[in-house]
Amino acid sequence: MTTPFDQLLEVLEAKDSALAEHLRIAADLMTRHGGIHLKMAAHALREFGVLLPSALGVERQRKGERLKNLAALAPRWRALQAETQGNVLPEQSDSDSSDSTDTRIPADLFVDTKQAYEALGNEDDFASVMATMVRILDPLGDATFHTTIGPEVRHWLALHKWFVKQCHATSLDALEKERGAFLEKWRLYETSLRAIFGRAIDTIPELLSLAARSPAEPGVLDRALALLKKAEPRRRFFLALDNPKWLAPLEARHLLDDPYPPVRKGDLMSFPPWPQSHFLISIAARAGPDVVPVIRRIGPKTENANVQADFVQAALEMAPIDGASLVGVFSRWLSGPVYMHVPYLLGNLGARLATGGQSAAALELLRAMLRFDVPRGRKQALRSVVPRIERYVYEATLKEVEQALVPAAGQELLDLLCSCLRRAVHAENGNAPDDYSRIWMPSLDPEDEYSDGVKEALVAAVLRVASAIARRSRGDSDSAIARLRKEEFLIFRRVELRVLAASANAPDMIRERLLDHETFEDDNVRPEYDRLLATGWSQLEVADQTEMLGWIRRGPDQQGLIERETERHGAPPADGVLLLHRESWQLARLQPLADVLEFPRFRGHPKVRHDCL
Repeated sequence: MTTPFDQLLEVLEAKDSALAEHLRIAADLMTRHGGIHLKMAAHALREFGVLLPSALGVERQRKGERLKNLAALAPRWRALQAETQGNVLPEQSDSDSSDSTDTRIPADLFVDTKQAYEALGNEDDFASVMATMVRILDPLGDATFHTTIGPEVRHWLALHKWFVKQCHATSLDALEKERGAFLEKWRLYETSLRAIFGRAIDTIPELLSLAARSPAEPGVLDRALALLKKAEPRRRFFLALDNPKWLAPLEARHLLDDPYPPVRKGDLMSFPPWPQSHFLISIAARAGPDVVPVIRRIGPKTENANVQADFVQAALEMAPIDGASLVGVFSRWLSGPVYMHVPYLLGNLGARLATGGQSAAALELLRAMLRFDVPRGRKQALRSVVPRIERYVYEATLKEVEQALVPAAGQELLDLLCSCLRRAVHAENGNAPDDYSRIWMPSLDPEDEYSDGVKEALVAAVLRVASAIARRSRGDSDSAIARLRKEEFLIFRRVELRVLAASANAPDMIRERLLDHETFEDDNVRPEYDRLLATGWSQLEVADQTEMLGWIRRGPDQQGLIERETERHGAPPADGVLLLHRESWQLARLQPLADVLEFPRFRGHPKVRHDCL
């Protein structure tokens, strides 16, 4: 019956017969008693490592470069004078001074040469060779997995270096006493080679069985690391893990350090999935406090949208108080563009934090999501702020988070939205109180609500939140209106009137606005004032109603009309024109009261009304 080791030898035989022979000799020597045989087996494995790169066509380029660095020091040695001034180190000991002219070596030359020699044995050289070999032997695996020298490759390298060290053992008896440890290292070494040279499908079943066990069991973690050499087994292993006990040892072995970066090809960019982040999701509900430090450590530096989405999903799985501690990490991503479904998940997280008693964190996250950029170098009339997230997601996030935040932190939310809207209006329209909102948002009706840009989405959100607060109590209504009145832009006056029209908790403020003659005359707020008049008329005292009807009866100030018509036609308008203007003005002012006052002409004669208007 063919054993896994025999299958490994067959594969190596096809690559290079010397490889298989060295490995066969090493395995045979380990079966013999005596430290000398273990030492010879270690020598065989060392030679196996020397032959392995060339057998796969991999050159140790990095070592060649280091030899060049060493050769570059030769001119400095040739130019060395018998005596050198400056900070120097002695080349010879005192015992040799009688046969010498006390030649001294410059300190910088001594240090440079020492570093060049040490670099020849740097383990990164062989680690890069191993990484290249694994990449060659895993052509169908995830290319991103093989771009760096991962802990899985370094695990094999540590095993190999351990055997190389045994080549220099001075006590054969001591080596024989360590036979158990020697053979255990060999089993891991052989397993690593089978994972490197064998088929990925052959290692997956054992990896899945290891994933179901505890890493505290002897040998489980090291065996898993030995098998994690190719991309697909690695992916399947992390997808199968759901035991929080694996988190600490995997982090200690640096398997949770380097999420895959985005892959850019020209103008296109893709985001490879990182299997480890799926493991974090699976244990977040049970080990949230342990997962949080991992995400806080590696989250800020990742630009991979798939990994970012998994981190947010992990925050959604854990307790709200743990998820709240990650808001700073997620907010940092929003300083630049975010992709795919990350903004949607951030909106979900904001709502979960709000309903889970973490209103402050939810507001902080929403503030980051509402950021926008002001375009530079464009004409004032064409300026439009650009949200950090896609426009539709911007509006959807507002609706989702505000519903959860209003009951817990309505006033704070309203303050945030008003501040954002003020900045957006200022960026696009300047400082003037007239923000031209009658043009860019002529209607505030929910059925006409649309988000052509950031301003429109924020106006709709301010109106929804302020209305919801005003409906709760008289005190809340007063607070919401007071916050709106802090702003100077026209859009806030329009929103205020609309909120008052829908509130039954602000009779004094309704009366104040209706009896404000300046607001009564202002056509910029005409639709909102008319709605307030229709809903608030019945709340006015008779004296207040009489005063307002008197304003209507007196009619408009027609002096401006007379001056314009005189300038245009050289003569003042005819009395009939002035009368028609007066009657149409009066009819427009009475229109909101059509359902509460009896005007036969107004209600029963639509044609007359149409002609007048």
